[in-house]
Amino acid sequence: MTDTDALIVGAGPAGLAAAQALTRAGTGAVILEQGAGPGASWRDLYDSLRLHTGKHLSALRGLSFKRSTPLFPSKQDFIDYLETYAETHQIPVRFGCQVQEAIHEKGLWALRTSQGTMTARRLVLAAGIISRPFTPSWEGCEKYKGTLIHSILYRNPSRWKDQRVLVVGTGNSGAEIAAELARAGIRTGVAVRSGAHVMPLRLLGLPIQYWSHAIERMPRPARELLARITARAGRLVRGRPVIPLPPWSPLDRPPIIGYGLPDAIRDGRVGLHPGILRFDDWSVTFTDGTEERFDAVIAATGFLAAIEFLRGRFATDRRGFPIANGVRCVDLPSCYVIGHRYAAVGALANIRRDAGLLAQVVRSGL
Repeated sequence: MTDTDALIVGAGPAGLAAAQALTRAGTGAVILEQGAGPGASWRDLYDSLRLHTGKHLSALRGLSFKRSTPLFPSKQDFIDYLETYAETHQIPVRFGCQVQEAIHEKGLWALRTSQGTMTARRLVLAAGIISRPFTPSWEGCEKYKGTLIHSILYRNPSRWKDQRVLVVGTGNSGAEIAAELARAGIRTGVAVRSGAHVMPLRLLGLPIQYWSHAIERMPRPARELLARITARAGRLVRGRPVIPLPPWSPLDRPPIIGYGLPDAIRDGRVGLHPGILRFDDWSVTFTDGTEERFDAVIAATGFLAAIEFLRGRFATDRRGFPIANGVRCVDLPSCYVIGHRYAAVGALANIRRDAGLLAQVVRSGL
């Protein structure tokens, strides 16, 4: 006997959407979540966070945001939504349950957890992309006398008053944190190693995500052309880019959404630096040879796949996630992944789609 048909790791939006879809498809599912509530990882993010995807395309299947929710929901709006979603769909979740090891034997998955061992025919990896912070091991960082933290520990500017702060990385979190520090009058720098594309939060009054959704079925060359036209229009209005352009397309990796950071750099409120070469006692030396003192460094350097419990028994992509054909892991039997893909329509819209695909795949017996 198995404990359930499917065990889902993670009670963020991906795990909740997966559980709802599987339940509707007639498949029993239980979520294992190491945190104390739905969306535990989201609760750790900075206070001013807002979704840069509009609420209409950020809702999971089976529940819309309240009409009173702003077009771009705040962090608390989204956490409240996830709690309501879990309650509305009566999704079974074991909170405070850390998965320690997962083994596939004799057609079953056995998960050893902090609450005992559980078995299931299927395993769904839904721990998301913000569960395991990654900070590079820069040369000399162990002797740095300032404060070095990952961005997951940043909450608001109050802690950094009267300090000189370097933000490393120009994903959306890094861009928004650097811009917020600058608005608070804190001397701020940002280190940009590979460059970044920048897109407006809105285009002709609509969230940029809605435009991405409208054109996503077009051939890639057409979408590339529209992205270039949008960028060119931005340059006509705002001037030449102040952040170096990367070698990849904005269709392949998330661009910075919104002009908060570029405007702060252009106005001189944020200093622009290249990648980090090394740390010294109180200073950072950059790859162009320049050196500058900082009291604190906030590493907005991304996250790794939170699936250590699989002990590396699978092929991975460049980010450390299992290689999947759609939602099926290519070399892990009866194992599925949801919430790890990026596309221009936004992570939450992808989760909604992948949850439906997961239900179809399981229903078909694959």
